[in-house]
Amino acid sequence: MDESTEESQSSPDDVAPQSPGTYQSRTHKLATLFMMTAGGTNAAMFPMMFIFYGGMPFLVAYLTLLATVAMPMMQLESNLAQFAGDGNCGIFTTVPLFFGTGYALTLYVLLRVVADTVPLSDVLVQMAGMTDTFAWGRDRRRQHSWVEQSFENIRAQPLLCIAALWLLVFAIAHRGFVGIKSFFYVVLSLHVTTTLMLLARGVMLDGSIRGLNMFFHADWSHILNIEARTSACTRLHRDMTLRRLYTVC
Repeated sequence: MDESTEESQSSPDDVAPQSPGTYQSRTHKLATLFMMTAGGTNAAMFPMMFIFYGGMPFLVAYLTLLATVAMPMMQLESNLAQFAGDGNCGIFTTVPLFFGTGYALTLYVLLRVVADTVPLSDVLVQMAGMTDTFAWGRDRRRQHSWVEQSFENIRAQPLLCIAALWLLVFAIAHRGFVGIKSFFYVVLSLHVTTTLMLLARGVMLDGSIRGLNMFFHADWSHILNIEARTSACTRLHRDMTLRRLYTVC
């Protein structure tokens, strides 16, 4: 009896603190690193940057930048989120200089979702048009604009697909944006799904199989040649130096 009374009258200070592992998940960090590395813009520009800026030396420098800058910033963001406890909007309110950065990140996430749902809805409409079970599947012509010359030609199918995807996103992340971890995985899965669907649509295009065969059977040894990349970088640096000297003179 006395022991139970002492346990019930224990002070709040005796309660064990919450584990900081909420925002320390390795899966969460790796997924964030994946979105930073293979985002929509980076995925389109990375092959060009890889070839233009020196091949393997550029890749080493890029990975070094991710390891020395991106990962520590993610760690700092996680620590601030754990300290503030207000979700993504209140993460940076602990630092007055960074006030409003959380809202900017929220806006970016929303724009990222919109940027993924629009092409994904277009792919779904195109795939639905290949079957006869849908009413709009009989018209095989591709319309590149939702509104063509008048409001009578507005295509409602992409809008309905976008609305359905948004309902799915908010149904999964029903706790709101404060539950940033669950909503982050929803955005990540949506991004991966969009990428796979766009790749599937690209494979179905005319000449795609022939292009893939040419890509896989091409000789890529010159790209992986470190000596050639180093000499190219040296030559580029020398030309830029000479150009600067010529401009100054």
